[in-house]
Amino acid sequence: MTRIDVSAKNYAACKRAASVCSVIVSGGNPQRHPATEADTYLPYLLREQVPRSDIVLENRSRTTYENARNVSAIVGQSRYDSLILVTSAYHMPRAMLDFQHFGLFPQPLISSSRRAHLGLLPRYSNLVNAEIALHELIGIAQYHVYSAIGLF
Repeated sequence: MTRIDVSAKNYAACKRAASVCSVIVSGGNPQRHPATEADTYLPYLLREQVPRSDIVLENRSRTTYENARNVSAIVGQSRYDSLILVTSAYHMPRAMLDFQHFGLFPQPLISSSRRAHLGLLPRYSNLVNAEIALHELIGIAQYHVYSAIGLF
């Protein structure tokens, strides 16, 4: 929800400064939910006063790499003066790698961040944060390995 909120606020700021602004919502259905991520986010953006005509849905990607590839195809069909990537702080480094791989150099806009909670006793939230960080580090390593062997 924070990604949607930040995207909507960024869209509003864009509309105050420019006549043409778009929001590309990227996300398929890798977890086999009833709807894709992009389709799920659409009504929330509409509630935040982003007109449907200014929203582009990319609902086929299953990975961050596919998000970048599919958005690259969308951007390649239109002229954009600037591109802003909205995602979580922990996910931004890997997402930027993928977008740069497709020749896109978006401005990063962080929607949220995670923080460790200090204390004498272990905390479940810190374990969750560590798992997320490990997932991202493995994803970055995978990107570099795949690039080195020519899969990307």
